[in-house]
Amino acid sequence: MDLVGQVGDTLTPQDPAERLSTLRVELLPIDLIVQWRRCSKMADFLAGYFEYHFEDRPVAAQVLSTGLNELIENLAKFSANKQNPVSIEINHYGELLTVTTENEAARPQATALH
Repeated sequence: MDLVGQVGDTLTPQDPAERLSTLRVELLPIDLIVQWRRCSKMADFLAGYFEYHFEDRPVAAQVLSTGLNELIENLAKFSANKQNPVSIEINHYGELLTVTTENEAARPQATALH
């Protein structure tokens, strides 16, 4: 199988020591595919965890959950091997949240993400 390296943009804060919190979750794509609602449940959980960093928590939770749900669905959908773990990591740097996802995707799948 023809696997690809990194796809997407990387945003790195100037001083990683300023990181205030981190949450990383590993999942099996097959678990998400068997029950698609797990994607939204995980997105809601992650959004709920980080919503406390924002003044308008309900709006923050909704915005975060929507974006995270799409990323989690894509982790499962574009995973080359549904038995290999995928991960999502969120880092909080004051006014900045970074989200990093990792999975193994075949070249045609990765190309579809561009």
